[in-house]
Amino acid sequence: MKAIRLLEFQQGFGIDIKTELPLAVQCKCGKSTVKAFDGYLEAVRSARGSTPGVIPTCFFKWSWQGKDPHQKRGEYVVLSVEDFMEIFMSYLNNK
Repeated sequence: MKAIRLLEFQQGFGIDIKTELPLAVQCKCGKSTVKAFDGYLEAVRSARGSTPGVIPTCFFKWSWQGKDPHQKRGEYVVLSVEDFMEIFMSYLNNK
């Protein structure tokens, strides 16, 4: 699989990573999960008007470690429940 990192607003795509997969990918890093949802909304806007079936996705690197041991840094993917279920059902049907 090929993936190309694009610079901000490069080639008018409005996405951060161009891939052969049907994904509109935004990448964010920060100390607030609000940034992850903002990235997801950017991906939604980028996916509009593109090929049908493109899934808006935000890859988020959470760089904040709070006092609560359950709040730890990590990398996450934000997508809608509907899109997650579509991917998951496709996986189950091909298993």
